[in-house]
Amino acid sequence: MKGELRRFLEIEMPVQEVFRKREFLGLPIDRKQWSETLERVRSEKYTAYRELAQQIGFSPASLNYWNVGEHLKGTDAEYLVEFSDNQSLEHYFNLAQHQSKFAKTFLMFSDARRDESTLIRIGPGDDCVYPTFECFGTVTGRIIVTNPPLQTLKKRHRSMIIPEPGKEFLYFDYCQFEPGVFASLAGDESFLLLYNTEDVYVSLAVAIFNDAARRLDAKRVFLGYMYGMSVAGLSRMLAGPTADDSMIADFRTAINRFFDRFPALWEYRRTVQSDLQQTGYVSSVLGNRRIRLGSGRLSAKEQQWALSQRIQGTASLIFKDALIQISKLIGSENVFLPMHDAILVQCTELEADIQREAVSKLMKDTFVRWCPGVRPRVSIGAYASE
Repeated sequence: MKGELRRFLEIEMPVQEVFRKREFLGLPIDRKQWSETLERVRSEKYTAYRELAQQIGFSPASLNYWNVGEHLKGTDAEYLVEFSDNQSLEHYFNLAQHQSKFAKTFLMFSDARRDESTLIRIGPGDDCVYPTFECFGTVTGRIIVTNPPLQTLKKRHRSMIIPEPGKEFLYFDYCQFEPGVFASLAGDESFLLLYNTEDVYVSLAVAIFNDAARRLDAKRVFLGYMYGMSVAGLSRMLAGPTADDSMIADFRTAINRFFDRFPALWEYRRTVQSDLQQTGYVSSVLGNRRIRLGSGRLSAKEQQWALSQRIQGTASLIFKDALIQISKLIGSENVFLPMHDAILVQCTELEADIQREAVSKLMKDTFVRWCPGVRPRVSIGAYASE
């Protein structure tokens, strides 16, 4: 329990203190932007609603990722039925959206409905919103913002959140965070070299699609593979509803050829699953155990979350450690909003250049401290986009 106690005292308690202040201060909201964004989101939702209704012949209002599988027959996403009981169904829909009009429209509808709910919960009140920061909000230890869930807002819908008077935003994001953690923990020298010298997702996009522009699709494939989605299933998603066996086989060959270059990744995944089988739990750095509830052979879901707990649990620890160091550097009152592997902070115009360099270096140094051998990249970009 020494690791758990250290994590509690050195990581979990300090990071909670950082966001307790932000809970008290709240996040400033531009009410005009809020109103315009809500109107835009409702328009997007209505458009997607009508398109879905035309495709399935009834109101899609009650559909979600838990029950949509029952209504896929007769649509161009019928081939997704075999994956409909999978906890990663949304991930499959994202992969299928290029080949399936239904998948693309359902994603648009679900995203707009979720963003509308978040905007309504922000409400038309005063000029601040006061969310709750759940600093151990998931089983892997990720920080979750609730009441309202601001982290779920699409980037094009975030412009209503504004800095305090006299300040501006800086948005720092760990690039390829989970692959970097995976590379370090697995100790695959070839993959570590790829991570340190190239963009992993671009390399995979070229290997699968011969198109670097499909980086986002390659990212979904990589994370899906990393967390236990089968190569056969991924290939089926990429090929689409009208694909023949030859096209599916081509995708399967391309995916296998890429990952076969890094045997230690597969071996590490197998080792983590074996540890779960033998001990009944998986832990990340400094504890954070996830205990299986069943016994016997691992289920498909347990095989999927085993590596996820190790990688994402370690990533959450690194991210929180970086946040604590950032708050010491710039003051916790200037730490605004965590967004998965990114953090939104505020500063004065005069401080911006200094903080760009200092915060970026701090995040990289923190990553290397926990994961030796990696050469981290931190992007500094826009928090919101129209």
